Amino acid sequence: MAILRMFRDSALEFKKLRCITVTAMLIALNLALKTATINITDDLKISFSFLALAAIGMLFGPTVSFLSGVITDILGLLVANTIGAFNPLFTLVEAVGAMLYGLFLYKLKPIKFDKETFKPNTDPNTMLLSGINAKLFSLLIVGSVLALKYIYNIDNLFVIYAIIVAVLYGCFLYRLAVLPWKQLLRVIGAKFSVAVICNIIMNPFIMFISDFWSWEVMWAVKIPARLVKNAIQVPVDCVLLMIVLFPIMVAYNRIFKNQDMKERKNKNK
Repeated sequence: MAILRMFRDSALEFKKLRCITVTAMLIALNLALKTATINITDDLKISFSFLALAAIGMLFGPTVSFLSGVITDILGLLVANTIGAFNPLFTLVEAVGAMLYGLFLYKLKPIKFDKETFKPNTDPNTMLLSGINAKLFSLLIVGSVLALKYIYNIDNLFVIYAIIVAVLYGCFLYRLAVLPWKQLLRVIGAKFSVAVICNIIMNPFIMFISDFWSWEVMWAVKIPARLVKNAIQVPVDCVLLMIVLFPIMVAYNRIFKNQDMKERKNKNK
């Protein structure tokens, strides 16, 4: 019921002029960011356009973000003059990804990262790994990854990435334990669900049923490559979301602060 209520509340956002205008601006930003896509291979690409869709989901919810995903995909094809390659299944993937951002991030209170944020936590009830414990934990991660590399012949790029993350954790990132994890988990859950559902499950199977990939190629080459690519990219994208969403929310609140005050006064009358 809570999810259905979320879709209903999001649909009601369409009644507000600011929803239409802000969404239109973020859709334009999405199209601009798509032009800065980094092509790793023909199948694997890195794009930052997801930031605009995530912002729409945070501000206006899953219904608005779903429709925004449909619009951005179609407009993106028109801008790139590749409308002949239109496939409604890939449009669905874009829309589902945008909807997932809305489901996880709607009405989120983004975290402001400042010096106060990373002050050591003295509360004994929190799970804070500090000092020698953090360093031992990072060494354990490195040892585990190297063991898995020896046993399962894991890709070297993923091993290097895991070691870098472990070292950073031991030196600094353990301080993230003092942050409000409910908000962090919503951001991580949004990006992880999009990576798994859209990038690893939906996209490869659409390529298969559209006869672009064979079954053997999909399982032996494409999906493993996507697993590695997303394992590397998801943490980076999560950090970008944590950094970008707060200023977007601050700007939104400042622009529409007077309008919100008027609406509250009208409700109290």
